[in-house]
Amino acid sequence: DHAVIPQDRGIFLERTYRMHPKVCQPLSEIVYEGKLQADAPNKNQAILLEQPKLLTKESGILTLWLDHDGNTQSSEEEAAVINTLLAELKAGSFRNKDNEIEAISLARDVLVVAPYNMQVNLLKERLPADTRIGTIDKFQGQEAPVVIISMAVSDIEESPRGLDFIFDMNRLNVAVSRAKALAVIVASKKLRQVTVSNIRQMEMAGLFLRLTEQ
Repeated sequence: DHAVIPQDRGIFLERTYRMHPKVCQPLSEIVYEGKLQADAPNKNQAILLEQPKLLTKESGILTLWLDHDGNTQSSEEEAAVINTLLAELKAGSFRNKDNEIEAISLARDVLVVAPYNMQVNLLKERLPADTRIGTIDKFQGQEAPVVIISMAVSDIEESPRGLDFIFDMNRLNVAVSRAKALAVIVASKKLRQVTVSNIRQMEMAGLFLRLTEQ
């Protein structure tokens, strides 16, 4: 019944050596009782672009809200936007925690994740061949300077597995926390308005909205 292990029962590893503080903070507040902190040098991690268009943040969590309808497991609209994001990233650099700067490689520095295999397959068809693409579960334990999360569905009510799957707190936590510098959530505007039927679903929707209001 505890979000983190109580002091009288074990040790909670309260420091992340991966996430920028702006990525860590909202996850810490909601998932880890505010106890998870980013290691101080993590604040140096940033995505550097000379002329950013969609990628308007160097670090933290960025949400791109799209208009689309009728998508239940995959979205061409989101795939197109992610293609544009990757083109921007290819022209940019990543500054690591030691203030070392290196040109971004899609194969090394970007993860693209989606909840449904149908969206994963679509993204594999539409995105550059060297892009790492998979379900959230596939990338557990991995990390990258940039993580792009494609929510894929237009409306929670129309998705086959519903709110409990799309807004699953563990999956959202795993997806966002893969990012060293920047997590980008690409989602339908309709996901900002959902109907919940119990306290657990309220918590799930609350985490998603907290992440997307950054």
